[in-house]
Amino acid sequence: IKGLISTEIYKCDDWHENKCLNPTFQKLTLPVEKALHGQVQTLLDSISTKMRDGQGKTLSDEEKGFVNATMIPILKIIAVEVAFKEGGAPLSINNFSEAIAHDILLQYLDEVMSLVWDSVTQMKKVQINEDMIEEFRSGIADSRKLLFTQRTALFEQFSTTLDLIERTQQIEKKLQNIFISGSVQREK
Repeated sequence: IKGLISTEIYKCDDWHENKCLNPTFQKLTLPVEKALHGQVQTLLDSISTKMRDGQGKTLSDEEKGFVNATMIPILKIIAVEVAFKEGGAPLSINNFSEAIAHDILLQYLDEVMSLVWDSVTQMKKVQINEDMIEEFRSGIADSRKLLFTQRTALFEQFSTTLDLIERTQQIEKKLQNIFISGSVQREK
């Protein structure tokens, strides 16, 4: 997600359709700006700048797709951030960029699992050995449950963070009111 970590990927020996019969492993290290987190950060900065400059309605197709790719309320958080003076916002969208990247990744993986599930279901109709297919489908179902659990945990963490911010604001207001009332009483 953040880049700069070496990983192994499969590389096709022949890029033509249905000809990748001998894939090999290749080490790959993504630079930070090409990794998912870097791309999320770039898009958030772009959207935030547009909203600050009053161009929020002119989001590019890529930015619109990005906003729709997550259940995290990106535009709402940016709107709150923009409504406050520079640096004084209780929320900063940049604090949530990693959570947004994880949410997008988990959503993507769930879509891939769904596609594989559908493909295996189609294979089941023409294959004789149903036991192997059912075992594979069971593995897919377990993986989807794990993805759902991770996504739920991510949203719980996100909700906890927002609750903490809200409680901190309430405490700040109480302290401010106590300070103001104490100052008024001392002046009398």
